[in-house]
Amino acid sequence: MVVLKKNNNGISSIAFETKVVVEKGSVFKSECTLDVHGLIKGNIEGTDIKIGPKGKIDGNLSCDTLEIFGEFFGNGEVRELKVCKGGKVKGSLSYNTIVVEVGATISGPMKPIEKDPVLLIENK
Repeated sequence: MVVLKKNNNGISSIAFETKVVVEKGSVFKSECTLDVHGLIKGNIEGTDIKIGPKGKIDGNLSCDTLEIFGEFFGNGEVRELKVCKGGKVKGSLSYNTIVVEVGATISGPMKPIEKDPVLLIENK
């Protein structure tokens, strides 16, 4: 397992590496914001993940927030999901909250996490 942690300057310990290899069967775990501008193939656990316009994730993930400007292929569970203009999702994601901008592409089932009851209040 690869673990990213912030140092005192807020920079991850592998911020200056050009390549990270996540071997088959391993899980990449991020304890800081993971900003993806290349390709990650493999499973990811993290707090905040942002896929940049040229970034791609191919694998399963679990995180608190996921912001997609690039491409995501796989399955996962996310508390807050935002698919931005130009962002692409192919797979299945479960979420608590979702925002999909005009120009985003979603191919696959998206479903709310039904762990907590939802209270709807209507203003008449």
